[in-house]
Amino acid sequence: MKKLSYLFGAAAIAIAMVMGSCAKIDNPAEPEVPQPKIHDGEDLAAVIANAENLEIINGVPTLNLPAGVSLTMNEEIVMDMHINITGDESEPAKIKIGETGKFVTKSGVNFKNVIIDATDLTAPLVTLGVDEPAEWSFSSLSFINVDITGLKKALTYAACKNYDVVSYIDNCRIQVAGDVTVFDYTKGSVAFVFSILNSTIWAPEFTTKSLYSAQGGQKAIDFLPPCAL
Repeated sequence: MKKLSYLFGAAAIAIAMVMGSCAKIDNPAEPEVPQPKIHDGEDLAAVIANAENLEIINGVPTLNLPAGVSLTMNEEIVMDMHINITGDESEPAKIKIGETGKFVTKSGVNFKNVIIDATDLTAPLVTLGVDEPAEWSFSSLSFINVDITGLKKALTYAACKNYDVVSYIDNCRIQVAGDVTVFDYTKGSVAFVFSILNSTIWAPEFTTKSLYSAQGGQKAIDFLPPCAL
């Protein structure tokens, strides 16, 4: 009987070892889910200033925002280089802009898949004019799948002359909440390409200003094919 007990005990240990081994194989440890580096409530200026948040794609710094993230923008962001700010297509990022939260850029900025609340903004959303180039300088501004509300000043404004701008608007809904020229390049710049596709730019009240204006009296004339950005 002692021998039989030993055999049963040995068998039980063997079965436990096999079952434990199978459990490890059949139920591997769940992989760690990477946590987002950008969180709700952060200011966009601080997010951009952190180089770890930027990825260089085709030579352009690109900020990929987590799905549905809500950010503030209470500081002026000055960029010498072009930058792409891209949210998730299904759950666009949300940016609440304060009174002083504007973009000032030399080379341009592309927004994609974002919702912008500009109700408190008292300046143009994007200003071209880090410096005034001695010769014509190329810049690109694009808004793709972007919703903007409460815009009281220009969407894009050239504070200096000699900026040759590609303005590209696609699948956007832009609410103008003030009597303002939406694309204002009257300081001496011009839109080389000015394209609006599948978009609505509207105002809840009557406005007297033009949609687009440049120095010399050029008005909005879309006669060139849209540029691919």
